[in-house]
Amino acid sequence: MRSPHAPLTLPFLRRVLPTVRSKTWRLRSVRLEETLDHPPHRVLFASLVYELPDHCLPRVIRIVAKVYPTADGGDRSLYALRALWAAGFKSPSRLRVPRPLAYVSTARLLLQARAPGATWSAALQSGRAASATAAARAATWLVRFQRTPVPAERLRGDADAVAARRAARELLAAFPRALARIRPVLEELADRVGARESPLVPSHGGYHPDNVLLSSRITTVVDFDKFALREAAFDVGYAIGRLLLMSYLQSGSLNLGARAATSFWRAYERAGIASRPRVNLQTARFLLQSLHFDLCDIRNGRVDLLDIWPPLIERLVYTDADVGVVLEPVLASNRSRGMPVGRAPA
Repeated sequence: MRSPHAPLTLPFLRRVLPTVRSKTWRLRSVRLEETLDHPPHRVLFASLVYELPDHCLPRVIRIVAKVYPTADGGDRSLYALRALWAAGFKSPSRLRVPRPLAYVSTARLLLQARAPGATWSAALQSGRAASATAAARAATWLVRFQRTPVPAERLRGDADAVAARRAARELLAAFPRALARIRPVLEELADRVGARESPLVPSHGGYHPDNVLLSSRITTVVDFDKFALREAAFDVGYAIGRLLLMSYLQSGSLNLGARAATSFWRAYERAGIASRPRVNLQTARFLLQSLHFDLCDIRNGRVDLLDIWPPLIERLVYTDADVGVVLEPVLASNRSRGMPVGRAPA
């Protein structure tokens, strides 16, 4: 997928960057550093050299340009970044979003400053202390975000329940013998996910370890393409589910993900809005839809997942314990199976 324009040339950026058009910056040069394809997006990394009107010394800003498949693809992200930037998710705060620069609909291109740091996912392999610290920082960012009054789109109220019912229906049709015992569990999950009991809050929509960047002092969250109003438990359950998924697909074991998920939940629950039962349900919802993605959407043949996710889904749906307690048996008994790395759901 390529943009209809040749993005990140000097003339192009001089036309589209508000800071240049307003003469806040005098843009001198641009250097493309890297291009990555993440279908359906393309991501470009570049360095810009510019001067301020009253300063002769050049300055450098590293930027990220994300190319979308449709002309309106980046509008939601730009809105979220601008709203959160205005709400204080910028310097001198340690909790940040990237500086928004522009969205060019004709080029389907979102421009933002490049955030510093390594991903939260990298910390999973860095030892227990580093993993716990990274999880606590991700939880702190999420609590502040959910408590920030930022207007956003309110999604259709039964969207989660509809998606969960579809996933359950298609999985049961494809694997009737393997999943027959937990049919009532999946049906109850879909019903209870649709019965929200908490107020709606700002939601990232894809809050997972690859979207949280950590430097020595700063926590920055990126990729707001799914920004909307949802119940608070959605992002918490998404993060916990994704930690478990990444851990199993990358190492064949749930242990690293379970430790990080427990640390994340323990830090979040101290000041977070989401309730324990709703977090359990949203974690189960994520695992159900992940299983559906692997076995029904992309059909990757990972039938080993039928032994991993359904028992955990059942326990999450039927327990009153918090997710840390639910995962204790995982930490006590799970052993590495040496499974190959698989894809994760979008």
